[in-house]
Amino acid sequence: MIGVLLPNTGSLMQNLAQLNIKEYDTIAIVCEYQGDDGSPLDLNGITIIADINSVLMVLIEPLNVDATSDTGRFTLSRTVNHLIVGQYRIDILFTNTSTGRRVSSETFILNVNRAVTIPR
Repeated sequence: MIGVLLPNTGSLMQNLAQLNIKEYDTIAIVCEYQGDDGSPLDLNGITIIADINSVLMVLIEPLNVDATSDTGRFTLSRTVNHLIVGQYRIDILFTNTSTGRRVSSETFILNVNRAVTIPR
């Protein structure tokens, strides 16, 4: 199970279905890897990867993953701070490095809306 910290709120949301941002927003999605009971799981021995894909499943780019192993928390981020207006899909793949077992998160939708103010 994945919990996602909502930007600017500090609230942990379970089963994220959609996230709305504007086209020049910095993407930094803080997540928590959780057991079935909602408690954080240790990330030692777990490899995490995530991609942003178009709705047609064309790879836009892999996301950067920064993990803190003992808290179960990790951040997904991008190097570039601009996405074209539209809808994208993201999911997260966890791999146990000792057993090779893989578990994927639910897919969630990233809605990128047009910005009124453009960075100068």
